[in-house]
Amino acid sequence: MKDRSAFALAGIWEVWQHPAGIDIRTFAVLACAPNKMMSAIHNCMPVVLRSNDYGVWLSSEPYPSDLMKRFEADATTLWPITPASCPSEKLGLKI
Repeated sequence: MKDRSAFALAGIWEVWQHPAGIDIRTFAVLACAPNKMMSAIHNCMPVVLRSNDYGVWLSSEPYPSDLMKRFEADATTLWPITPASCPSEKLGLKI
């Protein structure tokens, strides 16, 4: 965030029990259409939640659709990176 305030990414999770009796924890970060800034580098972006949205997101509301939207571009900033700063480079993978 430009103002360096806390935020979270909207996600879902589940614990699935394998037939062998092993609990397997799974999760996914939800995505939406990109805002103007993100659309320059990608065709989607994570659903970003501000701290005052946490209660609604974590509530029993079945689908908090008002939170499932792109985050305003003027409140965000980009940080430049190089391929060398990505863990995949250390593993020999290309970005």
